[in-house]
Amino acid sequence: MWLAALALCSSPAAPAELRLEVLSGRVRAADAEGVRTLGEAPTVWQAGQGGFVEMAPLARMRLRWLARASLELEGGCDVAWRPEAAGQRALSLELGRLGLARVEVRDGPLRVTLSTGWRILCSGGVVALRGLPDGALEVQHFGGAPVLLSQPSEPHTVRPPWTLLPGGHARLSASATPPKTLQGKLLPPCSDGREVPLGLGGGVGAWGSFVWPWSGSDEQGAVPWGPRWRAKSR
Repeated sequence: MWLAALALCSSPAAPAELRLEVLSGRVRAADAEGVRTLGEAPTVWQAGQGGFVEMAPLARMRLRWLARASLELEGGCDVAWRPEAAGQRALSLELGRLGLARVEVRDGPLRVTLSTGWRILCSGGVVALRGLPDGALEVQHFGGAPVLLSQPSEPHTVRPPWTLLPGGHARLSASATPPKTLQGKLLPPCSDGREVPLGLGGGVGAWGSFVWPWSGSDEQGAVPWGPRWRAKSR
């Protein structure tokens, strides 16, 4: 009995079940078996299998990984997901075209790779992503753990990530230029271990109750939530 219990505890977690729900518009999905148009009834994707979804400009859909995460998409979007590697719990997405995406992560991490090369890592929380006509993208962090933003880099090189705190709102350009702070607090990579806030936005502060492993102080402050996602014309 003890051996059976030990084997159960040490076995890798099974891949999370994925459900695709079309809310409106035309959505096509592709897997190893071919391409098909999704109907209104929820589609249960084969566990552990990757896939690709292409959405028409006015379509809306939702992807749900059971007890793990959800992704709601609006507008013309292309999204691909990879099968979970054996023994790993990280979910991995690739976004091509992007209208608006709302991400909720309950049991992460969730890795998102953009067509521009930017990578977003969310271990838990609520984040909104909005594509812009010039190829740039806006990231708004409503709450949860800090979100890591990694710039595009040369092959076989690694750049330390920027850290977007809850309440933060940043713009990621289509090039490898640093992100722009629109609101809240964004921490750039620091080689000497210090926290250096960039562009503190007016009116909405960042959570001040996080204690960072590399920080020598415990800053106390309010815990504001970011403003509601607003559509802006560019």
